[in-house]
Amino acid sequence: MKKITLLFLLYLCCNISANAQTANKSKKKSTQKTTQNKNETPQFPSSESFKNAKLTYKIIPAHNNTWCYDIFKDGNICIHQNSIPGVPGINGFTTKEKAEKVAQLVVTKIQNGEMPPTVSQEEMKAVGAL
Repeated sequence: MKKITLLFLLYLCCNISANAQTANKSKKKSTQKTTQNKNETPQFPSSESFKNAKLTYKIIPAHNNTWCYDIFKDGNICIHQNSIPGVPGINGFTTKEKAEKVAQLVVTKIQNGEMPPTVSQEEMKAVGAL
């Protein structure tokens, strides 16, 4: 009887060890996938997905009594810009009108197939937003 009990305990220990190793391998794979995803460059939707879309914008309050914008595609938010693009810091535009000029510029860029619709400081100066 002692031999059977000893064999049973040995079997349990081996099983527990094997299950722990399998779980550890699964956890490592999951962690590797998460790490890989964090290192990937975000993928912007293709310009084709905006071809027949209704694009709108909304001017929103930002940090320190400034203004920024959200861009919507068919009523769903697709860009949330809460600071001046390409400018260091967290402040938005000093007026709603300046934020609106850049939001309109972004919408135009998307409609023209520019993805991502990056905006330079020179372009913002050209429309009177900086």
